[in-house]
Amino acid sequence: MIDLARCFDAAERNALLRILNAHHDLHLADLRALIGCGRLGRVIRSITLREVMQGVADPNRRSDPAAKVEARERIETHILNALRAAAEPLSASELIAQISEHTGSGEVTEDSEISEAQRSAAAAALQRLAASNKIRRTLKSRVPAYRLR
Repeated sequence: MIDLARCFDAAERNALLRILNAHHDLHLADLRALIGCGRLGRVIRSITLREVMQGVADPNRRSDPAAKVEARERIETHILNALRAAAEPLSASELIAQISEHTGSGEVTEDSEISEAQRSAAAAALQRLAASNKIRRTLKSRVPAYRLR
């Protein structure tokens, strides 16, 4: 069955991308002024630079802020669980490898390749957890590593 919400979301984002690509003289300040404008602002906030450069919205991304928060929390939970299970501090690459093994449903994926988006999301999660004093950054063989506080 067709996910109409996802279809409408992608159509809105693609329409905005076409407008942005048609008006190369548009300033980022102009877009910034629109960010607080209801639904249009939510769509603008959901657009990535990659999508602007490619001119096409990623059909797998949604502008739903709740989904973004849920994904962040899921990654942070995976990091905290991995650190709880570890006997010693883990490097960022070790944590990212463990996180990439799990999908949102908790199933192990067949693809062992770690995407740049996964690396970026995990790095951001590590920064948020360290800033909130849930984990501590340390060194492990001259490489930054993380452990629980």
